[in-house]
Amino acid sequence: MLTEFITKKAAWPLVTALMAVLSPAANCQTRPDIDGIETEAGETELEFETRFVDTGSGTGLKFQLQAEHALSDRWAMGGEIEFEREPGDALLADAAIARMNWRAPRAKNGLGFALQAGAGYAFQDKAAVLETAAYLGWSGGDWSLSGRFDMEQLLKGGAEPEFGYRLRTVHELESGIEIGVEAKGDIWNDDDRQHSAGPFIELPLGGEDAPGLELGAFAGLNEDTPDMYYRVEIEFEF
Repeated sequence: MLTEFITKKAAWPLVTALMAVLSPAANCQTRPDIDGIETEAGETELEFETRFVDTGSGTGLKFQLQAEHALSDRWAMGGEIEFEREPGDALLADAAIARMNWRAPRAKNGLGFALQAGAGYAFQDKAAVLETAAYLGWSGGDWSLSGRFDMEQLLKGGAEPEFGYRLRTVHELESGIEIGVEAKGDIWNDDDRQHSAGPFIELPLGGEDAPGLELGAFAGLNEDTPDMYYRVEIEFEF
């Protein structure tokens, strides 16, 4: 954990403080992309994400491959496959999900909204799974804020729905590098509830069409969350 004083009751105030530190205050005319909401007709995105999880008793691994193709400026379709390895175990397929996304027209004041629905199969639970998510974002100057609120339901007897969130604040530097803070966790879960927060940086690996690299380090905010996890993500757009 971060320190002994960080408890479940301290998690939410700390997340709020972290997001407020990077509050958007720039006045320039550009509007950077809002994560999870922006799209261009015909554009395809491919993401490789690896998370190294420090559980205190070993290092776990999570790997995700995501793909999305924008059918128009409003509609997109895609999918994701996830693999997971607990400390000391083999890497196993965790879930495969197909998704559809709808994005509202971008408002003049920089507000954005999107809805997502998906269905797939959870291999470890041996059950079908349904998911829905809502994205809400704002951008102005070289700042952007975004939030994702999601629900997942295993189609299995006795399974309760799980609700989660992810909040991001991003600031784009003149060099094209983006820095930010992310907080994520569980709003309600029938098992443990995890909350984590930390900084990340996004680096362009070349020109406009080159892939982007994101690096992040996130600390657990309560006793149910792993001490730390580190994320490495590479994104291609074409």
